[in-house]
Amino acid sequence: CFATAATPGYLDRHGRPTHPRELLEHACLRGQFAGGAMPTWDFERDGEVLRLDPPNRLLTRPGAAIDLAIELALAGTGALFPFFSPLIGWLGVALTGSDTSSNVLFGNLQKVTAEQLGFSPILTCAANSSGGVMGKMIDAQSIVVAGAATNVRGQEGTILRRVFWHSIALAGLVGLFVMIQAHL
Repeated sequence: CFATAATPGYLDRHGRPTHPRELLEHACLRGQFAGGAMPTWDFERDGEVLRLDPPNRLLTRPGAAIDLAIELALAGTGALFPFFSPLIGWLGVALTGSDTSSNVLFGNLQKVTAEQLGFSPILTCAANSSGGVMGKMIDAQSIVVAGAATNVRGQEGTILRRVFWHSIALAGLVGLFVMIQAHL
């Protein structure tokens, strides 16, 4: 499912399409999957399907704009980026509950940002994983398991409050170690 849209200024300059075929004459923003495939645009009306393959004068990958924005923001951290690398991994595991998932989510971001800033991408990717270990103690699944294992079911909020600051402090300590390694 997708939508076609244009700014009023664009429509003023190029005209408003009255039929989907007219999109072939416009500058369309196409999405491309990671494998390179670009889906066609299918329009249906009264049981009739019209399949279009607009020219890809403007091309994006789903999620690429967000990735770029985050990479640029992290590149702005400059010399402090190695400190933030484990904190990114910490956040990924805290949200997903999995170091593997955090590495999949943020591994490329760590690599690209490190390369842009002249740091070792191996160090920052390893820092993502190390920081992730510190985030494991506050992910929802770990908190529930801790409550069940210690017979304090229903006290998950209390457990989270008690371990949260330890988790952040340890992730910050990992960040300091990574910072030292990056600048030696």
